[in-house]
Amino acid sequence: MKDKKETIEISCGIIPVFIGDDKKEEFLLVKANNKFGHFSFPKGHQEVNESFLDTAKRELKEETSLSCEKVFDDVIFIDRYTREDNGFKKEIYYFIALVGSKKVVLQKEEISDYIWSDETNILKKISYDSTRNIFYKVLIFLGKDNK
Repeated sequence: MKDKKETIEISCGIIPVFIGDDKKEEFLLVKANNKFGHFSFPKGHQEVNESFLDTAKRELKEETSLSCEKVFDDVIFIDRYTREDNGFKKEIYYFIALVGSKKVVLQKEEISDYIWSDETNILKKISYDSTRNIFYKVLIFLGKDNK
């Protein structure tokens, strides 16, 4: 019997931050248009010869029509999880990026809804604990860990 090689699905994404005239930060979550329908940050799979950052920026553009104005590429937030029901393993590499607009045009084939909000509401809306833990780390990175 052959040993089954363990595979890990890789995705890359952006945690979009919009800073308004009032200097308040808002974050974007998108809702997947699949059977799970979870709220998370825009992300997707790499194409051949594409870096993690290039994948993340492309997926943000495809799913939301937003472009990155500034990417904090000196830190990568990695979300790792295994689904208990089937052993599926996934790693998601996230970058924080400032965007210049909140005008979202959804890629309807993949995304069914979105929300812009402050960190408190985003934490409530995120579907999975592992993603919520990544967002806590993002808030610490942004100096918002005093709550």
